[in-house]
Amino acid sequence: AELKHGRVAMLAIIGFLGQPSWRFPGFEGAPDGVRALTEAPGSTGFACLFLLVGFFELRILADLEEENEPGNFGDPFKMIKTQSGGYDERWRNLELNNGRLAMVGAIGTITANWYTGLDAYQQWQAAKPATIAFIKTT
Repeated sequence: AELKHGRVAMLAIIGFLGQPSWRFPGFEGAPDGVRALTEAPGSTGFACLFLLVGFFELRILADLEEENEPGNFGDPFKMIKTQSGGYDERWRNLELNNGRLAMVGAIGTITANWYTGLDAYQQWQAAKPATIAFIKTT
């Protein structure tokens, strides 16, 4: 489960960074961040996405991970050059560690967005003066 949650968090971080710049067709007027879940058309789009992902999780991805631990789909595109020809313990640990960091980052970004209403870039810009002041005093 940790591997799957890490992958979702890594995709969420990419979404947070891309959200101010691009939108899906039909969702140009949707609000940013967490507010998109509470107002149409963002809430409708999220419900459709939730159902689509649930279908893939229960019907399609379950077949791909047969005879492997949960979340291990191997390297279906053969992009990793390792001695084992694919997804080995080293790559799994790298993915787990990056996923753990992404989970912390996603939780922080969601919480800050809910509290301030700022997107990820605006949060960093707002934190810049406090960070510089902290560095100068330490």
